[in-house]
Amino acid sequence: LESATHPMPAEVEKTSAEPEVLEAPAMAAVAAAAAAPASEEEKEIEKPDMNVKKPDEAEFNAALEAVQARLDAHQKRIAEIKETFDARENVRNASSSESGQARARLNELRSQAKALSNERNAIYTEISEQEDARKARNAAVTDLRKATPWASVEEIDRAIKEKELYQETHSLSLVQIKKLMAEIKEMQQAKPRVKELLLLD
Repeated sequence: LESATHPMPAEVEKTSAEPEVLEAPAMAAVAAAAAAPASEEEKEIEKPDMNVKKPDEAEFNAALEAVQARLDAHQKRIAEIKETFDARENVRNASSSESGQARARLNELRSQAKALSNERNAIYTEISEQEDARKARNAAVTDLRKATPWASVEEIDRAIKEKELYQETHSLSLVQIKKLMAEIKEMQQAKPRVKELLLLD
């Protein structure tokens, strides 16, 4: 084989894993660069600016007052809207209350009118019943007078005395005596009816 008969070149024999060694002049340059002071640009980047501007207190207070003024205006508007709403509700409630009172009064008047109507009907009924009773009494009085021809109790007493006197002064048969006694008894029974008629007049 050719690889066995021909030797490899010297640069091929070095491996890539070996570190590269810097020469002495290069190392000195790197150390000098590290020890050199920072540039002006590097100083500006690394060092913060300590000259911060102080806030303007008057400007801050003015801005705060403006915000507070807008807040107060909003609160005032909310209060006005609430007041308007409450006023409308009060008017509505008052109207409802007045309507309820009027309705209650109307119902009360209707109840009173109904009670008066019932009372009037009761009076008419009573008058009608009294009229019917009066007519019935008059009819009864008429029938009673037809059944009682006597005008007074004294008149009955005189008629009874006449019957008794007739019986004493005449000679009567037994039949006539019984008839006369029946008439006297009937007149005696008529006295209460005559008294009642006198009270009805």
